Amino acid sequence: MISSYTKFVTASFTQIAKVCFSNNANENHANSVFTNIRHNIVNHIIGRMDLPDFLSTMIQMYPILALDVFIGEGVEVKPQLINAIKSRFDKKTSPFSNVDTQKTLEWCDNSEEDRYLKLASIITPYQSNEGSIEWTPLALEILENSLAPLIILEEFSFSMSSSSGSGSRAKKLESRLPLFQMLQTNTNKEISSWATNEEKQWIGFIVSEYERESERDTVRDERFEW
Repeated sequence: MISSYTKFVTASFTQIAKVCFSNNANENHANSVFTNIRHNIVNHIIGRMDLPDFLSTMIQMYPILALDVFIGEGVEVKPQLINAIKSRFDKKTSPFSNVDTQKTLEWCDNSEEDRYLKLASIITPYQSNEGSIEWTPLALEILENSLAPLIILEEFSFSMSSSSGSGSRAKKLESRLPLFQMLQTNTNKEISSWATNEEKQWIGFIVSEYERESERDTVRDERFEW
């Protein structure tokens, strides 16, 4: 559990960011902040539980600068970085999922390398909307614009399969099935075929997960009976 002191320090850092870096002030210092954070994540000095509000605030103020530092030209997106960001820095969504869509797409297009692939690896591609689940506009644009949509879809599927917190993992995974159904009518046959096939595999995986949870609960109940 996060201590009251840690919460206080995190809130203080976030407030400092809002004061010191608002109105695009101190961009050079912001670049240093992002660079240092990336270095510390890659070297296992900090992780997803450290400074989530602070980093999210900084990314919202300097989205393109943050993209340059974390996944820009020639930058290797290492597993520990993906894990920290896709684990949402203890938030419900990746801080990169809420950046301005149009500016982000322009940033992706302004490169010879496929930045869409890198971007897909660090965003949360889905969101809840009034009790239902849907793809985010950014995720759909990435899928539409990338030269490798199937690789993008595999990244999205990996994000969908992750599950944190308490409760039934099988139920959480089952709640994401509509995402596959939404893509089955896509005009791109590669995408629609992938969605159809992936849904079938996903259903089998969910059934297995329910069975595993049932067996686990049975064992637990038997232990209590002793």
